Amino acid sequence: MREKVAAKRLLEKIGSEIALGSISPAIAAKYRDARLQEVSAYPVRAELALLSHLFTKAKKEWGIPVDNPVAEIERPAQPRGRTRFLTDEEASKLLDASRKARNKNFYYYVLTLLHTGMRASEAAGLHWNQVNLKDRVIFLPDTKNKDTKWVSLTKELTEELSSLKKISKGKDENLVFLKDNQLKTDRAKARPGIKFREAFNAAKKRAGLPDIHMHDLRHTAASHLIMSGVDIRTLADILGHRTLQMVQRYTHLLHDHKLSAIDKIGSLGQSQAKKNH
Repeated sequence: MREKVAAKRLLEKIGSEIALGSISPAIAAKYRDARLQEVSAYPVRAELALLSHLFTKAKKEWGIPVDNPVAEIERPAQPRGRTRFLTDEEASKLLDASRKARNKNFYYYVLTLLHTGMRASEAAGLHWNQVNLKDRVIFLPDTKNKDTKWVSLTKELTEELSSLKKISKGKDENLVFLKDNQLKTDRAKARPGIKFREAFNAAKKRAGLPDIHMHDLRHTAASHLIMSGVDIRTLADILGHRTLQMVQRYTHLLHDHKLSAIDKIGSLGQSQAKKNH
């Protein structure tokens, strides 16, 4: 879905009539600068990546002798990731507010995001046959990184999902949080999380947390995990990141833990020094 949107923007701005070999670095740079006046760096980077991929494919697979103009220009810098996370008190307020939603499944959805660190659409698109309550694990066959992934469940979340399954009489082929007819459009299938956007906006307003985004629940899970002593390698695995770079943003939260750890060698070399004094 995102690639379709990016392709549409490229056709609108560059034009469908221009030949592939006629797209120069100057044209690519002009496109970049014009788009940055309209949107943030995220979509511009995605659109340039798609354009670059097109030239690579044309040269390697189609045998068209073209040079990649995107390789000759600077791409917009990757924006710094947002790291707003909820305190325990804020999380409690949001969950209380979520219970009051019209969709009774919404509370369970929010709890799942907070207790697993899953992406909004990963959780929203879950079917019961992906959830193994006995072994406390969820199987994701196709993540954002195109990898398979096993998501561990807390005991508390497992109990809540067990209750939900009994209440909803969930069958293996059924969606966990949504109804099957809610994912009919291509947009909804690509991003199931949008089906909870309205409920989330209402819940955060009731909770008095107007500044939070749904993705902040993923940051919340990650932040509390690392503050509980989970190492960054394990955190990266839980979140589904291939490298440690994406979880480095959370290391500043380890300051107090580092102080506690370093104090363990506070007496190093001091015993004899004190005697000498």
